[in-house]
Amino acid sequence: MSDKVAVVVDTNFIIQNQKLDKKIAELQDMYLPYVTQVSVEERIAQQCKEAKVKIESIPKVQDDYRGIATVKLITSYDRRAKEIRSEVQAAYKKTFGARIIPLLRDSDTYAEVLERAFVKTPPFISDEAAGVKPGGKSTSDKGFKDSLIWLSMLHYFKDSGEKRVIFISDDNGFRNQSSILCAEFKKITGKEIEIRENSYFRELCQKSTTDSEEKKTGSIKEPLPDVRSIRERINAVVNAVCGFEDEDSWGEYQWVRYFSINKTVDSKYMEVVMSGLDEVIAEHLFSKTIPAVKVLGLDDRVTDGDYGIPIEALEDFSRLYHDVRKKHPEFIQQFYTTVSSIINGNYVVPPIKYNVFDGELPF
Repeated sequence: MSDKVAVVVDTNFIIQNQKLDKKIAELQDMYLPYVTQVSVEERIAQQCKEAKVKIESIPKVQDDYRGIATVKLITSYDRRAKEIRSEVQAAYKKTFGARIIPLLRDSDTYAEVLERAFVKTPPFISDEAAGVKPGGKSTSDKGFKDSLIWLSMLHYFKDSGEKRVIFISDDNGFRNQSSILCAEFKKITGKEIEIRENSYFRELCQKSTTDSEEKKTGSIKEPLPDVRSIRERINAVVNAVCGFEDEDSWGEYQWVRYFSINKTVDSKYMEVVMSGLDEVIAEHLFSKTIPAVKVLGLDDRVTDGDYGIPIEALEDFSRLYHDVRKKHPEFIQQFYTTVSSIINGNYVVPPIKYNVFDGELPF
């Protein structure tokens, strides 16, 4: 059993972080990164769903370009789905090695998930905890996949793994019920677990890098100011400007963007945007939402989504900006860089007029 700390990442962390292999590598020597097979299966399903949509669109593309170009389907969905499963599984194995927590597929596990669903045992969320009024829409079975993840972790760390575990997730089923879940983890495994938000991962990376440098040089640097609350606030506030999480008719969570960008932004771009934010808000003071192009559109890279950005989210954004300038002026450039990184999560590759299946798979 290793003396290091296990760090398990949830599916929403994976979705929010491109180039996951590089993110995981940042943990270096202090932590042991894990992922559950449940999360891997979810990513496989998402990739297969995207492939199916593309394949089903081929007849329309063929019809649209009839007489202009020949568009040929070179694979079937079943074949492509098998390729995706193999490629995605291999990618995660390369990144996490043997630290992929198995998916429990036995009947007892599924019976336990159903029981937890009936009595709303965390990470299922009860209607009362979710704030559902009598007669309102029930939370139903939200939490099924989360429960599979949780039971997989309980089973794995009960008999193996590290003594301390950090679970990284932005899912409310975990975060808002962390005290109950941590107590259950201690009772069943005899080990300690922390449930932290996705933004905490960056703090782990910084700590890992600092400690590694100190071991090499033998020197200790002056500690940085305690900006943890600001860091978490930046992540929450800027993400609220970018979009919101919604559940589709299949019970799967998806990120709904307020806007998309066809070219990434940098710190200089966001410095200009922030300097003019108050003026934009003042121009739309009595509006509930503001089109993203009014806020971020310094050029033609921004495209509005189906929803405008809530003005309350932009007001929070403005207050955050002024607070950082006032309390941490020496870090204002890092602020612009961090904000631009989050905004770039809404980058969408410009659409093309044809489909090419080149065998590549986004990680």
